[in-house]
Amino acid sequence: MTLVIPITKYAIIISPIATALEDKFARDNNGLRYLVPTGLVACSAVIARSVPFFGYVMAFIGAFLSVSASILFPCLCYLKINQASRKWGLEHVAILVILVVGIFVAVTGTFVSVRDIVLHI
Repeated sequence: MTLVIPITKYAIIISPIATALEDKFARDNNGLRYLVPTGLVACSAVIARSVPFFGYVMAFIGAFLSVSASILFPCLCYLKINQASRKWGLEHVAILVILVVGIFVAVTGTFVSVRDIVLHI
């Protein structure tokens, strides 16, 4: 999951930018259509190599935001939407276990990434 999330997010974020740039600059030029996404990836790689602590900052963002957006937020929304079924059952217990594990992962990952940033400074 650690490897899949950044790869898919990168593709999802870069795709509309590349499409917009292709529409603006490379309407009829097929060669330029291939250079635009390649240039975006190359610029991203240069920025990643030149910014100090980039890996640690990405680990912090991933630990804090990815866990929140992909584990905690959906469970909390589900519990809020299904307020009518307030009886405690296996489903609620499973959701609470997921929430507790998600909070543990988010806190631990955020702590470790902040510790790594501080130690690297």
